[in-house]
Amino acid sequence: MIKKSLAFLISIILCFSVSGCNFASTNVDDMLNAPKPSGDLDLIQISLEKYVGESVDLRYPRSGEYRSAFVLNDLDGNGTEEAFAFYSTKNDDNTTLMHINMINYIDGEWTSSSDIKIQASGVDCIKFDDLDGDGVKEIAVGWNKYSTLDHELTVFSLNSGKLIQRMQENYSAFSLCDINNDNITEIITVYLDTVEESSIAKAFALDTSGVENRGSCMLDGTVSSYNEPIISTLSTGQVAVYIDATKGKAGMITELLYWENGGIYTPFYDATRNENITTQRTSTTGCTDFNSNGIIDIPFMQSLPAVASTSDSEKAYMTYWQEFDGNEFSNVAVTVMNYVDGYYLEIPADWVDNFTILRKPDAKQRVFYRWNGKTLSTCEEILRIQVLTISNWESSKTDDYFEVARDQTYVYTMKLGDSSTLTLDKQDITDGFHLLAVSKGENVN
Repeated sequence: MIKKSLAFLISIILCFSVSGCNFASTNVDDMLNAPKPSGDLDLIQISLEKYVGESVDLRYPRSGEYRSAFVLNDLDGNGTEEAFAFYSTKNDDNTTLMHINMINYIDGEWTSSSDIKIQASGVDCIKFDDLDGDGVKEIAVGWNKYSTLDHELTVFSLNSGKLIQRMQENYSAFSLCDINNDNITEIITVYLDTVEESSIAKAFALDTSGVENRGSCMLDGTVSSYNEPIISTLSTGQVAVYIDATKGKAGMITELLYWENGGIYTPFYDATRNENITTQRTSTTGCTDFNSNGIIDIPFMQSLPAVASTSDSEKAYMTYWQEFDGNEFSNVAVTVMNYVDGYYLEIPADWVDNFTILRKPDAKQRVFYRWNGKTLSTCEEILRIQVLTISNWESSKTDDYFEVARDQTYVYTMKLGDSSTLTLDKQDITDGFHLLAVSKGENVN
């Protein structure tokens, strides 16, 4: 059975759709003064202001692991962290000019040693890794340019105690990973041109002499934005990068990148259509490691059978969670997802293609019926899921319903029907019911 804790991952993915590794925000937010830092950070800010000669406007990354305007990391592995400050000054045009300043701890005090001006309006995200194999980390900074959807990646290395710029590349999403298993971390960028409806993924590698472009591949050019890339593997264990992308009004695809035949490769792109229709779905459900085996699973939607009079808004869906091995997909789980009420149900194998659901969202109720494929009609009721407030449940308990879960507000109950042809084991059905930690409204469930 799928672990209940995995529901948290699914629900979090649904909460955000981002471009690159950036959460949408305004430039005004970026300029708000945060509280003064304490401890070493306070001393670092004093050192920065001493170097600049005036007060500074600190700039905060919008996404990623690091969210402070002061980021500490031991780049050279000498046991002492360097500090990196992101800021602008009152003399800068803060919509187009920023600084990155490196501050070292030398002889008991913080001292600024390097300052670089960047044409940018904000910081998108920050990553550290050894990108050229010399044992010293690089710092990769994603910058917001003219809007929060327009990004530029800059990679810096240490050279004689100072920062030097190694490469610069426009991007909509980027990640750092050893995609070709050569023990060197590559830089993977994806750039979407919404005007030209063109998207391209590129792989770069650094060495001590420069930057090597290790190839590219086209992606679906009809998407509108990307979520944060997820570094995982194919089901074979090969390193792969999964990227969910928003497509259409309420749809999504999952792009997949891995190394094949000496270059970066995507298996789902149809060049004749300039699209990836393989993973396209009418839902904003993102890919996730659904069964917690370390491999990302991609959701596929299938509408449940319904009588001819059923409107699109009344239709219900099954979700197939599938992993990919480089050639074909294999099922991990089949579920019915209810993002409105915050739960999902794993479907027994013999139910697939043999049931349908009547949605009653106003009553927080889902009614499952056996489906007759010959007559295209519903048969006997096999399961009813009812969500009630705690007070309503306590005051209206009946022998027909039994509790399967509860949170701080609601009790989730079931009533089993009867069927001579479908599995209706109470324990199995109960074990297949899981709460989503964060409920999000969806058009499909």
